[in-house]
Amino acid sequence: MNDQETQEPVFELRTPSPRDVLTHFLNGNPENSGTIESVLQKIDGVAHIGIEVDDIDKTISELRMTYPERGYRLIKRFQSVGIPRNYDGSTCVIAQIQPDDHSFPFLELFSIDWQGKFKEIPPQQRRRLIEHVALNAVSPRDVQEIIDTLSDGKTIVPPQVNQDAGEIFGYLTNGDGEKIEIVHHLQPEEASPSALRRR
Repeated sequence: MNDQETQEPVFELRTPSPRDVLTHFLNGNPENSGTIESVLQKIDGVAHIGIEVDDIDKTISELRMTYPERGYRLIKRFQSVGIPRNYDGSTCVIAQIQPDDHSFPFLELFSIDWQGKFKEIPPQQRRRLIEHVALNAVSPRDVQEIIDTLSDGKTIVPPQVNQDAGEIFGYLTNGDGEKIEIVHHLQPEEASPSALRRR
């Protein structure tokens, strides 16, 4: 996997609407319109767009050079809790960056040291395991409820808390291998175990 191949999606990103994300994820089936409307009541926008890159710092530098007017800034860098658990102990650093002009939601850049059987998978297939659009749930409880609503026939990663990132999140993957994340960024009063149990 070369840098250009990995980073191209960053430069082509456009902000989708939550409705468009859900419609695409559910394969545009009109029978899913009621499900989409139900989920949209618990979503307040696109949280971020996740992509895999070879080198986080190089990617940020190239974004700043390509779009100097956007003023990309690093929000947070942290270790993934889900990647090692779900991908044979592969380690992953995630960086969140955002353009100052808010031309699209912040990006999550995934830099992964693949291990086990995943080292043998072609890079393009590995990227499909990682790259996704994340929808922002209104409350911690909504993360689970949305996943339950959308889970029929899908592969799911149940909600889990990442204290370093300050979020609760879960994933769904459809039959085409496309992934969406449902995430809620925890407020201080939501971050304690007792607060999460009440929801």
